[in-house]
Formats: sequence, structure tokens, C-alpha cells
Amino acid sequence: MKSILELGLEFFIPKKNLMKYDMISNQNKPIEDRIYELLTFNPKLMFEVPNNQELFLKARENLTKKLISDYVASNKKIEFVTFYFNAKSSKNSITNNFIFPDAADFLTLLHLTLVFKKINEIYKPGANLFIGVECNFFHKFATQDLRTTSEMTDILMRFKTIIETMIKTKTFIYLYDVYEEISFFKKDFLTDIELEKFDFLSNENALEELKKSANYYYNFVIEQSYFPSEEAAHNFCIFHSLYAIGYSTAIRKIKNVERGLFENYNQKILINPRFFEDSHSNIGQNEIFLPLLPGSFTFSFNMLTLKKRTNKWHQITYEDIKECHYQEFFVQDLAYPFLFTEKRFLGDEQ
Repeated sequence: MKSILELGLEFFIPKKNLMKYDMISNQNKPIEDRIYELLTFNPKLMFEVPNNQELFLKARENLTKKLISDYVASNKKIEFVTFYFNAKSSKNSITNNFIFPDAADFLTLLHLTLVFKKINEIYKPGANLFIGVECNFFHKFATQDLRTTSEMTDILMRFKTIIETMIKTKTFIYLYDVYEEISFFKKDFLTDIELEKFDFLSNENALEELKKSANYYYNFVIEQSYFPSEEAAHNFCIFHSLYAIGYSTAIRKIKNVERGLFENYNQKILINPRFFEDSHSNIGQNEIFLPLLPGSFTFSFNMLTLKKRTNKWHQITYEDIKECHYQEFFVQDLAYPFLFTEKRFLGDEQ
């Protein structure tokens, strides 16, 4: 059994795909164009299914380029912020309780670190990405205690350190625990969530949107057997959907604080990683759409991770893993499967 570091960079990203990062950064194009392409290109690591990522990127292309160009023209460091990473679905058919960060989350951080490494090589003022990790903040909805979700957050921090060692880079990606960061103004923030929930419910189509969101959580996130009845499970999903809507609006309106994730918050470019249905139409003027795991049809933490002999990465449910008899693949760093593979694939690496 090897460690993640011993597996090596090309285990995750084949050499021909790695060359694409260099090709973009070395183009004879203006810096702002190269930065945009590095941020938005798809390195073709994932087995792709039809999705709206390209459509959403195109819809925001001009605004995204303008935001970047404004920083470049002023010769200023570019700072981005986003909110990502959570516990995986608790639904048995999807994860079978394998809810901790895995290879897809590692691959997400690896891709982002490579992108920002290249941006900092070509743009001397530099660029950083600040990620608010949401595992702890939404621990109750994940039906996990804080100790468990804190361990998830710690694992993501370790992934980042391994990646920086693996590709020999300085730190350009910063992970923060949202639960901890809002503790300095928790009362005000929770009040803002309640106000945003009230404003949302005043909208004409609020109930329809709320039901759609709740149905998604019911069908793809929660394990219904955890609840005493189907009605209780639905009520839980409606409550969380409304809370998540209030949260996503309130967190955009946080004022600058003196330290941490929200320091100079209003001067950072907010990355929206959502690409479901019409979510791109709700992106604000100082926001960009950016899939953090390009080519994936969902978030890195929504399913389990499979690597096939083709070297393509797949997101897959535990139900499919059982049906196809895929194998657990362990690494020294973790006490649970890091990914799944086809039988007899990479056998001597374990």
C-alpha cells in the first residue's frame, strides 16, 4: 500500500493532460486571456456526461474577462473566494456511509493548485484562492457530529499540504472552516440568514423553487431510513433547503472583517461553482462561474470516485460499485477507501 504522495502526480493527471496547463500559460497571448483560459479550461480528467458547464462559462465570459482585466491593468494581486467541500451524501445507495473526502476532492484541489501555480508564474502580482469549507457549518444537515465533520476538514487540509509537496509549489490556495470563521459574528450572521429566508419566501415562485430543492436533497442526499417517517424526511429537506437559500444570500453580504476568510472580502472575486439549471442567472456582478472539478456533472463530494483502466475518473454511486464489483483502493494516509478501481487494476500498487 502506497501513500498518496508515493502514487505520484501522473497517477491523478496523465502527462499529456498535465502538458495542457503549460501550453495555456506559455501561449503568446495577453496575460488576462491566459489567466482566463487557465481558470476555465477543462483538462479532460473526468468521464463526462452532458452538462451545462460550457453554456454557463460562455454566458459569463465577457464579465469574467473584464474582472480579470481590471486587476491586470492596475497591476494588483487577484484574490478569489468560494465556498465548497462538504460531507458526502448519507444515502446508502450513493455512498454506503463513505462520507469522507476522497480522490475526487483531492483531484479538485490538485487541479486548482496547478491552475494557480501557473497563474502566479505568468502574473507577477500573483493570485490566490480562498475556499470556505462548509463541512462543519452544515454538519447537522449531514446528520454528523462536529467531531466527524472536523475530521473531514482536517483531511482536506492534509490533502492540500500533500499536493503542495507533490508539485513543489508555494501556497496559493487557502482553506478556511466557515463554521469557525463566522464565529466572530455568528449572532449577526444567523440573523441575516433568517432575514434572507423571509425575503425569499416573499417571492412569487418561492414555494416551487423550495420544493424542487427539497426534492433533490430527499432523492440524492439524505438517507430516508434515518427519519421516523417519510413526512419527517421531507420536512427536514424543506427546512434545510430554505436555510441553505438564506445562507447562500447572507454569506454574499458579509462585510469585511480584520482577519481570515472574510478579510478584504468585498474586494475579492466571488466564484460560484454551481451549474445546475438556471443558477448562472443569479450570479452577481462581482462573481464568476467556475466549475472546480471541470467536466464533472456534479460536485466532487456528491458521490464516490472510480478510476478506470482508461485513466478517466468517474463519479459513481455505491449501488453501481456493488453491481460492477469494483474494488476498494486504499492509501496509507486514510483509514477508508480513497477511490475504487476495476478488478486487478493497479493491484501491485496496494
